[in-house]
Amino acid sequence: MYADPEQIFIPFEIKNLQLRDFPYHLPKDYFKGPVYWNFWNGDVPLGSLMIQKSVFNGENFFMSDMKRVIAAAVHHYQVKNKAEEYSWAVDFERKDFDSFREYILKVTAWSEPLPLERELPLSVIICTAGRPSDLSNCLESLASMHYVPKEIVVVDNAPGNPKMKEITGLYHHVKLIEEPRRGLDIARNTGLRCASQEIITYVDDDVKVHPMWLYHVWKTYEDEKVMAGTGLVLPAEIKHFSQYLFECFWTFNRGYIDRFYTPDFLEENLSAGPPVWKIGAGANMSFRRSFLLRCGGFDERLDAGAAGCNGDSECWFRILKNGGKIHYNPRAVNWHYHRADKTAYFNQIYSYMKGFTAAALIQQRQLSDAGYKKHLFVTLPKFYKQVLTERGEYYQLRKVTAWSEIKGIVAGTWYYMRHRKPKLLTA
Repeated sequence: MYADPEQIFIPFEIKNLQLRDFPYHLPKDYFKGPVYWNFWNGDVPLGSLMIQKSVFNGENFFMSDMKRVIAAAVHHYQVKNKAEEYSWAVDFERKDFDSFREYILKVTAWSEPLPLERELPLSVIICTAGRPSDLSNCLESLASMHYVPKEIVVVDNAPGNPKMKEITGLYHHVKLIEEPRRGLDIARNTGLRCASQEIITYVDDDVKVHPMWLYHVWKTYEDEKVMAGTGLVLPAEIKHFSQYLFECFWTFNRGYIDRFYTPDFLEENLSAGPPVWKIGAGANMSFRRSFLLRCGGFDERLDAGAAGCNGDSECWFRILKNGGKIHYNPRAVNWHYHRADKTAYFNQIYSYMKGFTAAALIQQRQLSDAGYKKHLFVTLPKFYKQVLTERGEYYQLRKVTAWSEIKGIVAGTWYYMRHRKPKLLTA
């Protein structure tokens, strides 16, 4: 018999540790859980670690796991900068932090910002639906960046609240657009049409951005072949059980190393159905505006207000299909506030799977040899049968939303059958 995981859940504290200032002896409370650790070198994120409870011999445990979660990023920057081979892990074990700090500073020094004008030639688009409090927090976060955009386009998808004009009027270069036609992808397309800059970036209204976020978005497009970009999304809080579940099973975190996606990604993963949803999250994505317009923008059958989700990943699918290149840049960081309310979380997961299913079938129609139908109707049923019948802590947690997910798949299939015609922008 397993205890109800919700009843024994304890909120996580989110802590950030700068490795360039890494102490020789960590205070004992560093090892007390639950804690979600983020490890940084300056503005460069290197890894995250969830510690659920305090552990015996905490320092050795903490050091070992820290070394494990930052290893991929340290190696990535070592190779990226053609740095000399260095057995940093050995020095880390020996607690020779002077050598480690010197090395990590060297391999990430290239990321230090260039001397630029504070205003960068980008448009930031925020799609909201009458949530003035969230919008205010997001705009305040954007205003606090070291670099600011040429313009911010706020698309209000639930117009009529006078507070929205009041809030947007407090900030410079903010343009408020009212879009009465409901649907997130309708709002995204409205922002796309109204933006004035060639590089556009989208953030959700329930995020806050890192002070260097916009700079690293801008750096993404130094490569002229890059047509879209995504970035690292970290949890802003894990105070509620639903937020914990989201971070365990639906996280927006795509890792700490640069990844580049080209049309080959579709071909290499064709048989299983190319997992374009792994490219990033719509809460932190950017595009070359002209290329996105040529590709048709966002399919308005998808995402909130329509199928429920996956308008972002289906858009990335079309970008790759049209020959574009996508860069996942882990240094473009923001934080997302996951759903705190349990009912809202269940509805969100249902919508996720409904949208996921509809998008997969839309992509199948565009690329007939892809294995999306097999994934939906063979692989996933086997997975859910295992979730519902197996025991163990993982399955106990996974069972919480299993039926919501299954219902979402059924609803997504039915939605696609009734909405086969694409709803894309025309040039």
